[in-house]
Amino acid sequence: MKQVKLLLIFLSLSLAQVLGQTDTLAPSITLASTSTELTSPGTIFLAAVASDASGITKVEFYRGGSLLFSDVEAPYSVGVSLGEADSGNVSFDAIAYDTSGNSTRSNLVTVAVTIGGATTPANPTTPTTPNTTTTPQTSGALQANNDSYTALVNTLLIAGNISSGGMAALSSGQTLLANDTGVDSSSQVQAETISTQLGGEVSLYADGGFSYQPPLNTFGTDSFSYTVSSGAASSTAVVTVQISPANQAGHVYYVSASSTGGDGHAARPFARLSDAEEVSQTGDIIVLQTGTYASLADHQISLKDGQQLLGQGKEVVINGQTVLAASNPPLLLRSGGASLVLANNVIVKGLTVTRANVSGTATDDTGTGSGASGIVIPAGLSGSVAIEDVTIRYVGGFGILVQSDGNKANRLSSLTLTNVTIESPGYFAIAVDDVIDFVMTGGQINNLRNNPDEGGSGRGIAVEAEYDSKVSISGVTVNSIGDNTKAIYISKNTSSGETSTMNVTLSNNSLLFPETGADASVAVTVGYTDTASGSILLDGQGNTTNSISPFYLSSSGNGVMVGGKVLINNFEYPRD
Repeated sequence: MKQVKLLLIFLSLSLAQVLGQTDTLAPSITLASTSTELTSPGTIFLAAVASDASGITKVEFYRGGSLLFSDVEAPYSVGVSLGEADSGNVSFDAIAYDTSGNSTRSNLVTVAVTIGGATTPANPTTPTTPNTTTTPQTSGALQANNDSYTALVNTLLIAGNISSGGMAALSSGQTLLANDTGVDSSSQVQAETISTQLGGEVSLYADGGFSYQPPLNTFGTDSFSYTVSSGAASSTAVVTVQISPANQAGHVYYVSASSTGGDGHAARPFARLSDAEEVSQTGDIIVLQTGTYASLADHQISLKDGQQLLGQGKEVVINGQTVLAASNPPLLLRSGGASLVLANNVIVKGLTVTRANVSGTATDDTGTGSGASGIVIPAGLSGSVAIEDVTIRYVGGFGILVQSDGNKANRLSSLTLTNVTIESPGYFAIAVDDVIDFVMTGGQINNLRNNPDEGGSGRGIAVEAEYDSKVSISGVTVNSIGDNTKAIYISKNTSSGETSTMNVTLSNNSLLFPETGADASVAVTVGYTDTASGSILLDGQGNTTNSISPFYLSSSGNGVMVGGKVLINNFEYPRD
């Protein structure tokens, strides 16, 4: 129904634009209350009926000029708790807004509050702010006061000492009783499970704690009421929950290996990554919970622009708040083909990609080359990619492969690798082609070796650029088990004919090789396929190696090595 309503609004606007008309007609609105007199503490409900030819965008409810609540979807209503402190005549009204920004204020509704015989005018209610409450009072008549919380789309919200049951959840230490007045040791919230205004579900507990499940894929303001009792006295208040999007505008979907199938909500996670891929959109977040994901067909995924894939191997933080504590990284088992294909402006964290049926030995994929890669960043991207706390094991080809189409306008703007580990790569552990700014910090490459099927040239980190670029590699350990492998391989390619420069910084890396193989070392290759000129500027210190010949340099064409030098084992290379 909501989708139909939005479509009608869009069609109305489009017709007005075509005819060159300006909508100046204000909406109509009528406000009513469930009660006009209150003689004991309780909750009244205000209901507004609003209409406009172009559609209503929202209705705001006011008490004495102070905003109480903004409702963006019909039926437009709000509950208001009133007690002895509100005695007197309490006035309410509402404002309706249409799609053109026109507005109309409703009729005034007055509620006579005569609790305890008091006749003093009631003060306007001060709107509460999310996750804040007033200081609880321990004396006086029992009075439940309104509460306000912030939730995250598709994510559990728990308040008080309530377990999330292993589900992703936001937590608040404030119970519903925290700001209620006249509360004593006998005070209890009526325990029940109820539906909320937007169709969510909340379980209320006697101590004031609660567990709230927002409706699927819903943003906006939800609400529910609760009743607190103490002896014969009771009082009711309204809880407002502001459901926020993830990543500014997107949804968050959860995937769990223990799920039997769901809709991606934290309470009902998907069982397969492919399900999350199907429903997710640009900018959404996919959370992969601890577990083993055994089928490549079910758990291979091509991310969309702006998405995040967050594994539970690292604390899962969304909108600055933790929803899952760090645990064992989820395992994506692959039998061939790339497990993850990335897009512009994506983030991948906290997971492991490994070979299926591996029992701790360096087992290769049956395939080699780009088709047998753990993570592929395809050609044609111009955004950024960040990969953090990710392990890739036993790939027959590349651990991480960045492809390029040679188009200067289609270069990845930045690639940031933090604490990335590649175990037993069959070819290159990390191959980067034409990235404007490449930064690798920390991490390891283990069991680097030559692959005869790929020309026998095993390389740890291979970076090639055709245009101006920057490269920074620091704090990385490379362990080689093969002769003539190269830990860090930098090459310049100016087949376009454009003069360009690579600025390369290597610092505090540990590059370890077998005792044989004198040229198994850091290799910096300056290669050009035409007569264009270009250069590599080297800098860095603190690098160590056990190789006899730690620096290997080859060049062709007009390329030159200029600028600084790299300090390895307290010697500068290349040597004069």
